[in-house]
Amino acid sequence: MIASPVVVDQSAYVGSAHGALDALDVASGAINCRTTLCCLTTSSAVADGEPLYVGGTDGILSCLNQADGTVHWRFGAAGPIVVKPLVTADHVVFGSSGGKNYAVHRGT
Repeated sequence: MIASPVVVDQSAYVGSAHGALDALDVASGAINCRTTLCCLTTSSAVADGEPLYVGGTDGILSCLNQADGTVHWRFGAAGPIVVKPLVTADHVVFGSSGGKNYAVHRGT
């Protein structure tokens, strides 16, 4: 584990050094689903309602379905995303190691 997990209902979402985001059952520790995203998932996931948002060293911010890990959309930044995104009513705000900050519309 590289990033801090986020817990929603009975699932803990954890990024890995293998570029996956795992949804673990908090009671049993079993993996409910695994979504491969990039080479290294470095930012902590953020949950806001149904979607999850997470970034990686490939500079991609991904929006995922909590239930099955399906990718809703991806957004490419100018460098690795190593910080936890901030979710507002309309946007996902984050920075990248490429020196830029972003406010991506949640419906992207």
